Amino acid sequence: WLCSNRGVFKFNTVKNEMWRVDKSSGLISNTIWYIVPDEEGKIWLGSNVGLNIIDPVKNTILFLGEKNGLTSDYTSVVYKSGKGEMAVGGDKGLSIINLQKKLITNVTAKEGLIPEGMYDMIELNGRIHIASENGLIIVDQPAEMATGKPWRFTNHAKREGFPYNDYNQ
Repeated sequence: WLCSNRGVFKFNTVKNEMWRVDKSSGLISNTIWYIVPDEEGKIWLGSNVGLNIIDPVKNTILFLGEKNGLTSDYTSVVYKSGKGEMAVGGDKGLSIINLQKKLITNVTAKEGLIPEGMYDMIELNGRIHIASENGLIIVDQPAEMATGKPWRFTNHAKREGFPYNDYNQ
């Protein structure tokens, strides 16, 4: 799979075939920034106007956005955590989707995530690391999100010796 500003392309290198999936095929947008497969074989696509989930087996495309419980329609990063959850980030915070429980947990400035805009995300040692417009944010989530225990955020930027504040360099 390859993402672009003209949709996504699926390649079969054995048969030398290519398929294009775009807005005319059911995507919410042709501008796709992130592509992440999950354990079920579904393909998660982050775009400028929402999240699409392609099920190649059932040949379906699902749309998720703010109306479905995400923090925003703008999806700049999609990441699969070590717990099997899908983390979706954008301009208004982070949405963590528990696929087994079909539960979305949103993390925004209300929980202490500042700034809310993010460019990239990775998990190291069970902690989410976010590249943001104001440095690196390390996120410690509660062991059980439903308990209401607080999230912990540690921001690192120029004052801590990092070369930049904005990690979209």
